[in-house]
Amino acid sequence: MGTKLDKQNMDSATRLQKILIDSPVGVVLPAISLLNLPNWWLAGGAVRNTVWRSLFGLV
Repeated sequence: MGTKLDKQNMDSATRLQKILIDSPVGVVLPAISLLNLPNWWLAGGAVRNTVWRSLFGLV
């Protein structure tokens, strides 16, 4: 049996995935991966800002 904390973590992870998929980040990541670039990075600010905007209704 999972604990309440496990469920909260899963809910948080699911929510994060939904936020990112439904954003420009969700479009950019699959497109970049198709380029097979040897060294590319998605800056943490892109994820942070996307989540921040979603959580505070700034989308």
